[in-house]
Amino acid sequence: MRKFNLFLMCGLLLTAMFLTTGCNNEPEIAVTGINLNKITLTLAIGESEILVATVIPNNATDKAVTWESNNPSIATVDADGKVTAVSEGTVTIIARAGNRTAECVVTIRGINIDGVVWATRNVNTHGTFVENPQDFGGLFQWGRRGDGHEQRNSPTTTELSTSDVPGHGNFIITSWDWRNPSNDNLWANPKTANDPCPQGWRVPTDAELLTLVADNVTSEWTTVNDVSGRIFTDINTNNAFFLPAAGWRDTSGTLLSAGTLGYYWSSSPTAGTSARYLLFNSASLNVVINGRVRGFSVRCVAE
Repeated sequence: MRKFNLFLMCGLLLTAMFLTTGCNNEPEIAVTGINLNKITLTLAIGESEILVATVIPNNATDKAVTWESNNPSIATVDADGKVTAVSEGTVTIIARAGNRTAECVVTIRGINIDGVVWATRNVNTHGTFVENPQDFGGLFQWGRRGDGHEQRNSPTTTELSTSDVPGHGNFIITSWDWRNPSNDNLWANPKTANDPCPQGWRVPTDAELLTLVADNVTSEWTTVNDVSGRIFTDINTNNAFFLPAAGWRDTSGTLLSAGTLGYYWSSSPTAGTSARYLLFNSASLNVVINGRVRGFSVRCVAE
């Protein structure tokens, strides 16, 4: 009887071992691939977007995904695939599952201020930005493409242009408009051929300039690398960018007020021969109207 009980106990123990090990010891299903919902992505500084990873096969034993940015100073990524833009540049976001990877190339350009994506630097020549945020850049006559006239020491002429493209790089001096007759559509949205901003960017409208003087944005006179200007900050996100006080060229072509005044064109004309622009100094900031012949800075917005 004792032997029978001993055999019974051993049988029960073996059965329990079989049930807890043998029956549940299913073969592991390896990850064979991983896909992302996007392989390229464009963000502005301060913006975020969640990448979604799909692990293949759907019944893989371990479907855990880990995330990595190859340059967190440009963009970071958290454990849920949320990518946050930090600074301008290009970065690769890598998703891993098992021994498989997938990548998304993220381009960071501009900075989002109250819903408008601004370039971080002024326009220099046609289709190019200056190298640094504090660099002054070119001074453009309203509606005119970059043809050399925007250089701060370009020669002058009193001969008005009868076409949208004068065919020379002289700064045209007169009282109100360098073109006769005036053309209100030289800088417009959608972007025109005369728009001097690089590809993917355009001259802002007056409504976009006005966001910089709205309640959601603060403005402070400051210096960046010994250059005076104003820093604009979105109070909801703390995103900020700098506009240097780059000065201007008056109706005689004379360069004035570099370091003390900032003049930035909008693409919005007004009746007659004027257009709207942002004007600031150390004490004030406003969007105002003046003649199109003057040479002002251009700070682009994303198309």
